[in-house]
Amino acid sequence: MTVTSARSFDYHCGGQALRIVDDPPVAIAGQTAAERRASAIASPQVDGLRKLLSWEPRGLAAMCGAFVVPPDNSGADLGAVFFRRDGFPSACGHGAIALGVWAANSGQVALRPDGWTDVRIDTPSGRVVTRLACEDQRVRSAECVAVPSYHLAEDVVVKTDFGEAVASVAYAGEIVVQCDVGRLGLGVGVEDLPKLVAVGRRLIADIGRTGHAQHPSDRRLDGIAAAVLYEDRGQVESPWGTRRLMQRLVTVYADGGVDRSVCGSGLAARVATLTAQRKLDSYDELVAESVIGQTSTARFSATVAEGRSAVVPVFTGMAHQLGKATFTVDPADPLADGFWLG
Repeated sequence: MTVTSARSFDYHCGGQALRIVDDPPVAIAGQTAAERRASAIASPQVDGLRKLLSWEPRGLAAMCGAFVVPPDNSGADLGAVFFRRDGFPSACGHGAIALGVWAANSGQVALRPDGWTDVRIDTPSGRVVTRLACEDQRVRSAECVAVPSYHLAEDVVVKTDFGEAVASVAYAGEIVVQCDVGRLGLGVGVEDLPKLVAVGRRLIADIGRTGHAQHPSDRRLDGIAAAVLYEDRGQVESPWGTRRLMQRLVTVYADGGVDRSVCGSGLAARVATLTAQRKLDSYDELVAESVIGQTSTARFSATVAEGRSAVVPVFTGMAHQLGKATFTVDPADPLADGFWLG
């Protein structure tokens, strides 16, 4: 282990942690966030830092983090290379909201006393904007304008221990599968969590071996990043014709980790798929509840052409600081490199 110490600012967004490393103690080479992610994956030093901060005993199974790096160009305020226990994801929606709030709290961006302050963040999958609603020089709430997202596949059947799952696939900064687990007799709740993890991992593994796991134009974005498992709760229609689609959802990662938040990338994927299925229109909202009972709303702000029809999802959230720390390495510690307990 070459790193002897690392400073972090810990936040959570909807219950999901984000460990922000504003001054990484090892170099992350590259000119863009995408290039820096690629070099992080290839670098034993950066990967060792990831493990130091996300593996036990310093981290936990659901730990996520972000290395703050320079932006791709002057059009953004900062860049980010995200990390999790199992690697370096190309996107992290809850992380973008936490980074935006951190940037305001730390003075990285000038906060408007009242109104909206935009924090532009270059990520490996593109530029996102975290919009902070400010009142009395404090951040009261936030929303994230995600990268253009699009539906990729429909009615992909996977056999699970609970029956045949019918999945959709979408790209929302990373490739995500989605499945209505109500059709498997499961509910999105803590009591069914072990079963949901089993279903999610099966979907990721099986669909990951198919062409559905390939990004249409960028091989660096190949692979199924997560499974969004949802349960429909009906919809509410307003007198003027708009709809609020109610769902409860949980996101499962390939390593079996469970997102405690609603999951920004998962919400963006749901928006892309529901729009393609003509279940969500421009004035409609998806109201999503997480497995721990936190709620977020999502919609799309525009349609764009990204080699295919895409939407720009926008989802709400808020982040809160948990603390700050300097993690150190005792060279005599037999567990200095950390460990992963399944």
